[in-house]
Amino acid sequence: MRDSLKSQHVESGQIGISVVICCFNSGWVLKRTLEAIAVQKVDDCVPWEIIVVDNNSTDNTQSTILDFKRSNPHLDANIVIEKAQGLSHARIAGYKQAKYNIIIYCDDDNILAADYLQIAIDFMLANPHVGQCGGIGEPIFEGDPDPRILPFIDIYATGPQGSTGICDITDRGFANGAGMVTRKSVLDHIFKCGFEYTSTGRSGKTLSGGEDVELGYAIKVAGYSIYYNENLKYQHVLAKHRLNWEYLKKMVYGSGNSNVFFHPDTIYTIQSHPLYILLHYYFRTIKRIPRIFLGSPTPAEQLKFSYFCGTLRGINREFWNVFNLRKKARIMYKSLNDSRDDHKGSLVS
Repeated sequence: MRDSLKSQHVESGQIGISVVICCFNSGWVLKRTLEAIAVQKVDDCVPWEIIVVDNNSTDNTQSTILDFKRSNPHLDANIVIEKAQGLSHARIAGYKQAKYNIIIYCDDDNILAADYLQIAIDFMLANPHVGQCGGIGEPIFEGDPDPRILPFIDIYATGPQGSTGICDITDRGFANGAGMVTRKSVLDHIFKCGFEYTSTGRSGKTLSGGEDVELGYAIKVAGYSIYYNENLKYQHVLAKHRLNWEYLKKMVYGSGNSNVFFHPDTIYTIQSHPLYILLHYYFRTIKRIPRIFLGSPTPAEQLKFSYFCGTLRGINREFWNVFNLRKKARIMYKSLNDSRDDHKGSLVS
């Protein structure tokens, strides 16, 4: 029954898988990532492709991709060059190039389990209301981690994303970008309604973030569900230079620094006014200064302080632009809300 239904969708051009890998100086790990995708066990009736987006790499990333293509001529694998720096730009470039409706965003340091693609397409086909789905990552350390980072290892997009094995996490608002599964039709929908990233995401050596949350909010407001599926398993290879306390603090600071987007629940309230946001984070930052510099702050308090400092810097830098971003976000969310009924019953297409 499942295979028959799937074959019908394939024949109608509705079903296939595009694996999008966004790269910046990924030569150290990319071969492992590609080899894991090459051995995926996917039903013969399901077409799939690999799209590698090179985001201005200066190492051997491109030669690694070309070597892989030569070694696997039977695979549909292509390179896309994206000159605009930043993970969000690279992901958009991959989305535009994708031929198939199921898109899997595999980070350059993700090693997908051999059944990842098959589980992803089966789940999305069986649950047409789901617009986005995330899996569970196992950290693979390329060196000895600082013990202080271990309680916060989920910040590195590892561990479960929900309370049970397969569950609705729409209230959370997003799925992690690592191994994220979505529908091209959903992305078509939200971009048509005016969705734009305000965060560029990881950009070269800049440890920015927030693009996953932005995307999840838009998908949620558009009326799609977001799920966690523990059967979607991947390994997240963590380079040695990422396994220290200072790097984690910089990563959290970068996430705060890019935190200039708006939660859909506050977009029409005073909490979304730029002046309110500025004063709010000034207060939250300043009141922690005595504890941070004169007391004995816990690791969690140090990370929260780094996040608030990053947010405060980002809002100060973008203060006048935030007014425009707020206006655009209101228009987008209204458009997404108004369009909710239009796509019901046709999420698979």
